[in-house]
Amino acid sequence: MALPVYVNSTFLSNFASESAIGLIYTISSIITIVGLIYFNQILRKYGNYNTAVILIILQILSLVGLTISNSLLFIAPIFIASMALTSMIILNIDVFIEHDTTSQTAGSVRGLFLTITNTAWILSPMLAGVLIDGTNQYWKIYGAAILFLIPALFILHSNFRNFNDPVYADVSARATLHKIWINPNLYRVFMANIILNLFYAWMVIYTPIYLNKYVGFDWETIGFIFTIMLIPFVLLDIPLGKLADKKYGEKEMMSIGFVVMAISTGIISMVDSGSAWMWALVLFTTRIGASIIEIMIETYFFKKVGEKDTSTLSIFRSTRAMAYIITPALFSLSLLFVDYRYTFIILGVVSLYGLRYSLTIEDTL
Repeated sequence: MALPVYVNSTFLSNFASESAIGLIYTISSIITIVGLIYFNQILRKYGNYNTAVILIILQILSLVGLTISNSLLFIAPIFIASMALTSMIILNIDVFIEHDTTSQTAGSVRGLFLTITNTAWILSPMLAGVLIDGTNQYWKIYGAAILFLIPALFILHSNFRNFNDPVYADVSARATLHKIWINPNLYRVFMANIILNLFYAWMVIYTPIYLNKYVGFDWETIGFIFTIMLIPFVLLDIPLGKLADKKYGEKEMMSIGFVVMAISTGIISMVDSGSAWMWALVLFTTRIGASIIEIMIETYFFKKVGEKDTSTLSIFRSTRAMAYIITPALFSLSLLFVDYRYTFIILGVVSLYGLRYSLTIEDTL
């Protein structure tokens, strides 16, 4: 899943304008939200294991389509399907993990899981840079992603084919949203997660384009920068998850994360250097903040929500898709007032707004 993410926007830029790319991401996010809203019904009918297998097979077929298509008419709907499938597969994995996690171990388990996941995210940009190697042969990236999904499918079959599904709660999306709205702490962690995902969406869509087309880095250099950038997720998730379980609550650490992320994101607009190491350092700092926020949000949420409550879990995971709807609109609006490079200041201000929610969350300790 991680391999194509940072090259998707530059891949699409070969066929569409930046505004059209934003529209493609927006449509894919709307489809994702619809899929997640009905995900609970799918699980009740087919079970988590069968659903996961079907979705991964469909994802493989989507990636095959991206490797062989060369027209926006075909690429756009396939790309939209692939984005939606990714979010739903992540939700499958959440259900598997929650099955054997207690509220007392949520921080440690989530910290370990995020560390494993983010190891893949660290390796992927470097591998993508090597595969592209100064060319526009993006099919290699999607082909490599297929090769990784095949053993993932085998591992899933070997370990989870006898998975015992819980009785999934039959709750409508409207009732779930009402539940979140009237629960102050759930509402605040959802809003904090939307802001974090706004940051991720902005960085995923517009930072690669900025570094490639405006700063002038090739993809091998960008791969190196992004690899360094993502290291905090591997270094911090496990120890911070344990601290959230045993010593500190999530409130203070989440707030520190928002401050670090906001300030370092704004600094991006001030960087006037062609040094890959300088860019790696600044982006590394943004991810220190993001990694703190992410593990605190994940820990807090999964202490409050169990495996049966897939409706709430679906809405929680849909915040990523919501962010991909809001971000292109916010970015396009920003361009009416500032140059591309100064849009990161606006993102920094949006990130700082996360303090409104993190400072008012009631700690679990």
